[in-house]
Amino acid sequence: MGRRYVVFFEPALANLDAMGNHMATRLENQITDFLDAWRPEAAFAKSLQSYLWQFKWSPRNGSGARAFSGYFAGDEHNIALVLVTFKKNNEDKFNLQQKAFNSRAKSLNRKLDSKSPSDIGTWLEDQRNNSDRKVLDETDI
Repeated sequence: MGRRYVVFFEPALANLDAMGNHMATRLENQITDFLDAWRPEAAFAKSLQSYLWQFKWSPRNGSGARAFSGYFAGDEHNIALVLVTFKKNNEDKFNLQQKAFNSRAKSLNRKLDSKSPSDIGTWLEDQRNNSDRKVLDETDI
C-alpha cells in the first residue's frame, strides 16, 4: 500500500466554501480520514457506482453534507479524487448526475493507471500547484 493523497477538484472547493464553517469542516474531516484510515476504502461511506464513492457527514438531526469522489488504488499511491461536495438537502440533484461523476472518476482513474509511479508523483505536484485544486497527504493531518 502506497502513500495516500486527497485531491479536491472544482466545484468541490467552491461548494465547501459556500457551506459554512461548521458543515464544511465536518465534511472535510470525514474526507481527510482517508489519509489515516486502517484501509483507504474504510474512509468512504459507500461505493455508489463502479468508479464513484461517497463521503458523508450526518449529524443526528438528519442534515449534513456529502462528497462524490473517485478512488485510485495504485502500488505506490492511493488517491481520493474529490469531484463535488454538497449539502444533503441537495442530494437528489447530485444523485441525478452520478453517471457523469462516475465517468469523470473513471477517466481520472484510467489516466492515473496509465502513468508510472514517478509520473503520478509529477501529476500530484502539478495538481498541488494548480490554484483550482487542493492536495493533501499524510503530512497535512
